[in-house]
Amino acid sequence: MELKRGIKLKSKWFKGITVISHVNEEDNDLEVDITNELGHKHHENWNLQHTILGLENGDYWQTDEELPIEKQKPVINYPHCWGKMNWILKYEPGQEPNGSICRCEFGHATCLKITRHNASLITTK
Repeated sequence: MELKRGIKLKSKWFKGITVISHVNEEDNDLEVDITNELGHKHHENWNLQHTILGLENGDYWQTDEELPIEKQKPVINYPHCWGKMNWILKYEPGQEPNGSICRCEFGHATCLKITRHNASLITTK
């Protein structure tokens, strides 16, 4: 299968749909937009050769499936912090500047909570 822009994939690893947005064979890079079963979208870069192997092994397969329109949301094109807002730890809880709000899919409050929890694990060891 030739991978090209617009091809939709499903996977045994997650529920949802992946759409190829750009293929760069020279850099072995595949840009994809992933929509999970709840309609949340985000952008990722995948290793092209690993994806091809996944297709050959049956980990991924092509689909024409669409998510229901009411579940479709805009693509998130900014990094996901996953609770790695360590720079904000210099502020006391509740004193964080509004301009520092995390915009990842988890939301500022959750990322901040995870960041503070991770920091507490490190300092209590």
